[in-house]
Amino acid sequence: MLILSTLVGIYFGVSKKQDSAKEYLMGGKSMGMIPVAISCVASFVSGITVLGVPTETYLHGTQYSAAAISFILIGWTTVKFFIPIYSKLEISSSYEYLELRFDSRVRRMCSFMYLMALMFYIPVVVYVAALAFSQVAGIDVYLVTPITCLVCIFYTTMGGMRAVVWTDALQTVVMVAAIIFVMVQGAAKLGGWSSVWEINEIGQSFVQRYLSVPDQKTAVKTVWLFVFGLAVTLLLSVANGLLVYASYSGCDPVLSQRVSKPDQLLPLLVMDVAGHIPGFVGLFVAGVFSAALSSMSTSLNSLSGILVTDFLSGVLSPKLSTGQWLRVITVVVGLICMALVYAVEHLGGILQGILSLNGVTSGPMLGLFLLGMFFPSANSRGALIGSAASLISLTFVVFGAQYAQNTGALVYKALPLSVESCNVTGNSSFLHDYHHGELIEENDGTLIIFKLSFTYYTLLGVLIVVVVGYLASKLSEEEESKRKAINRDLLCPLVHRFLPKEIEQEPTPEKDALMNQPEK
Repeated sequence: MLILSTLVGIYFGVSKKQDSAKEYLMGGKSMGMIPVAISCVASFVSGITVLGVPTETYLHGTQYSAAAISFILIGWTTVKFFIPIYSKLEISSSYEYLELRFDSRVRRMCSFMYLMALMFYIPVVVYVAALAFSQVAGIDVYLVTPITCLVCIFYTTMGGMRAVVWTDALQTVVMVAAIIFVMVQGAAKLGGWSSVWEINEIGQSFVQRYLSVPDQKTAVKTVWLFVFGLAVTLLLSVANGLLVYASYSGCDPVLSQRVSKPDQLLPLLVMDVAGHIPGFVGLFVAGVFSAALSSMSTSLNSLSGILVTDFLSGVLSPKLSTGQWLRVITVVVGLICMALVYAVEHLGGILQGILSLNGVTSGPMLGLFLLGMFFPSANSRGALIGSAASLISLTFVVFGAQYAQNTGALVYKALPLSVESCNVTGNSSFLHDYHHGELIEENDGTLIIFKLSFTYYTLLGVLIVVVVGYLASKLSEEEESKRKAINRDLLCPLVHRFLPKEIEQEPTPEKDALMNQPEK
């Protein structure tokens, strides 16, 4: 998989000239619908999904599969609200919209939050893949990590968006094949899916790729293909979680000390049910690495694009073309992320922490876009105040909840697990180590907001931005009475009928020179 990804990067780096930002970041807007949709699925589904969803299902049941329903809402809102606006504006970074709607301060604040989220996300994705490989093959994580990162940096730098899309398509095929093979082989060992159900009855970055297709109609089809692929992949991962529970609920590997962390359960299952089949374990490892490579390559491509368009466009030396600068920045950011991987294993419960951190940043970011698209009276001051209030509030909630869990003020339980079927002794009292399920103990002094599930952090962040941002905009409306007129193209088509008559259709503002000026 590493070799094939490298060859794809070399091919597009040599055969396709990519000196312009439009070619490097969006593939010249000539990418096909199917590879782009597959690429979106691949980058959304990381090792956290491949290994984390089965673990979540093993510990807390199948309720996480309900997330597949929310994907339909994601697809509908993207098609109805975001794609029409972005396609008409022809922007390369979704954060360019915030500058057109508000000002450069709002754009840079949102871009900065996204950059920080990705800088913490990439090391975790790579670490999870390296951890799985180490569990299966016994190779040191410190050897696996740099090889993985360097290969990903190489083909992303060489091939740009074209290499990212086509390697993602290749990696997704391998990843889904690995998930399906684990599911089939595991069910066969247990005596079929009837046994699996019998045992178990007892017991959340794609605007850039949407814009890489030729037109809006193709972008809409791409979104729905992405939603379908995402739902299928999630449900397959949940099915693997059912297999893990059916296999180990009577002899929990963590309690029996066969593994040190719940996230190693799926690799353990692979070794137990298919370790004797030539090539099977290798296919599983390739699937996990495919998930990591696709997430890292897409994130690196987005990071370099945002840094150039939002922060460095006015300070880069003209001696190098924009495409060349994008390659340099991709390498630098990739090396920084590779160094951060070595800090991940020292952070303890990093997976749940990174999901919480994602909620802290994604809530304010999504809220800014919704505030701008649906509220014509919203202004830059209100947007800044609302996003700052949301970021501060969620930071307090996340760190407060983590502290309460670490000190034992909040304790959660998992599904029924035991070591009765093991040949070793164990104690069910260890079950208190499994957190994030149903609340079973609480300290009366714990704030009720800390009991909120981390899956609701994004929604909470959006509500704070919209409410506070709207009120702050209304209070500062007189002070900004001379602000520039709002272009209808910047507002959601659904609210056009409610706009005041003075807001007329205007020419779309001039886009960033990065996307329009010829490159040397």
